[in-house]
Amino acid sequence: MNNNDFCEISNIKFNDFYDLIQEMTSDIEVEILKAQGINNVFALLRAKDLDSIFQIDCEELDDLKKRACLKLKSGEYIIRPAIKENLDYC
Repeated sequence: MNNNDFCEISNIKFNDFYDLIQEMTSDIEVEILKAQGINNVFALLRAKDLDSIFQIDCEELDDLKKRACLKLKSGEYIIRPAIKENLDYC
């Protein structure tokens, strides 16, 4: 990758960024990024643990958590393996 390619990638923000992520993964991964305010390549690169958001006990995240995670018998949630792999791919 040359500097021009990096400059082009670094300029992708907001809807263009989400469109790119959706092409690589699916809607649910985009929703996970939006919920965390990750809206550009630099924010994605800085993010250390994209699925840690599901450890937050927050009503606003309940719907997303139900769709993106599996509920264990213990009551805890784990992110669905394919979604975790897609986020790791980003």
